[in-house]
Amino acid sequence: VDAETDYYFGFQSVSDAQMYKLYLDDIAIEVAASVNAPAAVDDLTLTAGSNGEQSVTVEFTVPTKTIKGDALESVSKVTVRRGNSIVKAYTNQAAGTRISFVDNACDAGNNEYTVFTTNAAGPSMETTKTVFVGNDLPGIPQNIVLREQDGKALLTWDAPTTGQNGGYIDPTQLTYHILNGIDQTTIVAMNVEGTSYSFDSGVTSGQESQKYIVFGVNDKGVGYGEASNIFVFGTPYPLPFKESFTDANIHYDTWGIDDDDPENSGIWEVLAYGSMPAASPQDLDGGLLSFVPMYANDEAYLYSGKIDLKSAVNPT
Repeated sequence: VDAETDYYFGFQSVSDAQMYKLYLDDIAIEVAASVNAPAAVDDLTLTAGSNGEQSVTVEFTVPTKTIKGDALESVSKVTVRRGNSIVKAYTNQAAGTRISFVDNACDAGNNEYTVFTTNAAGPSMETTKTVFVGNDLPGIPQNIVLREQDGKALLTWDAPTTGQNGGYIDPTQLTYHILNGIDQTTIVAMNVEGTSYSFDSGVTSGQESQKYIVFGVNDKGVGYGEASNIFVFGTPYPLPFKESFTDANIHYDTWGIDDDDPENSGIWEVLAYGSMPAASPQDLDGGLLSFVPMYANDEAYLYSGKIDLKSAVNPT
């Protein structure tokens, strides 16, 4: 600042129209470093020990400039903290010196490291990063696919290769829990070995939409799960197949909407009439299907049940 006086700070949000709200909290104003103090360390890297080893390799370069951009010949002190404890302190380091050391006294779990340097003008701004150390909970299983094979439901997936917090896991030691993804309550199987599971869909008549959630499990516990695609099991509907959503109702109860993508807010709705723009059912039966977006470029997927096209002429 140019002078000692009262200063006021304001925040302005600039965005496209209809972007709802912006919330700000935990606002704080702190004393910054002198412009003649060293610039902040800008290349701090933290590498956890391999295969779950409880250690961290800390690496960074002593700054070569002050905060205002002047050349810096050296710093009088370099300080490294883990949490609130100083783990390393170096004195009289030349600018541009590469510093690297291994911390074997870190904790299992998240470890936060802070680095700053000091010269005659005072300390630099602090640089802080966090690394997860040791064995971790399983990450999220990938590429979960539900399909039908030999008259049974078949789930397949890829094992996670990293832990839930970015830590180490051994994919070969994982088992899996499988949960019904429709009611999100019914346990289908526990401690499944391998990356596939075949089971009876339980559909004996009609059709039913199903999906399942797969969770990785190891000796640290159960990781976050991920859902499969939705698949319809049962006997296909014969032709002719017709659905006009009469009186804003559905005739076939296997219609479904895949709107799980958090990046999209669009939905399909069965309505008596459309709006924006106004629209009436083309057959005047009191019902239609309408796509309702919240924002530009929104998407949502609508799917029917199985339809038997064997007797169709030139099906498309």
